[in-house]
Amino acid sequence: PGKSKLDIPAFQFTSGSSQVSGKFNIRNFDQPKISAILDGHLAMSDLKALLQSDTISKAEGFLKLNVKTEGSPDPKKDFEAAMLRDFNTSGELDFENVSFHLDKSPLKADALSGKMVFNDNDLVLNNFKGMLSGSDFSLDGTLKNMLPWLFSEKEDMVIEATLKSNELNLNKLLSDE
Repeated sequence: PGKSKLDIPAFQFTSGSSQVSGKFNIRNFDQPKISAILDGHLAMSDLKALLQSDTISKAEGFLKLNVKTEGSPDPKKDFEAAMLRDFNTSGELDFENVSFHLDKSPLKADALSGKMVFNDNDLVLNNFKGMLSGSDFSLDGTLKNMLPWLFSEKEDMVIEATLKSNELNLNKLLSDE
């Protein structure tokens, strides 16, 4: 058991103008140590085609990614968001003119650009800007405890950031229609 492993030393995804490669492994299933690396560039239109989702009405632009994570979750516990605190995550996502619309969501993201840098469970935003439902924005700062927050209603996220906008339409941003 202590010598069990799943090792995918290299994988690659290519579609249209997208190419993503990486590796994944789990060592010792009794007390697992997990590591994964993703690197490449992803056209949002290719992602839409891959997901074959009828709820995505618009997906444009490119996302460059270089992300690494590793950690040792407790195998005696069911997955919970707090386990993500035991993972070391690093790397970055670089948005290049990304637009993303969901059919049933009033929020429409357009012309997103900038960098998101992973620092364990925090996400640092560097010159991240674009349009959200007609409101322009520019964000620089940190989303603390972001990864556990994404996976659990019990987790809190703290935002320490500077937001700049020429026009911020809260009626549209906070609307659920």
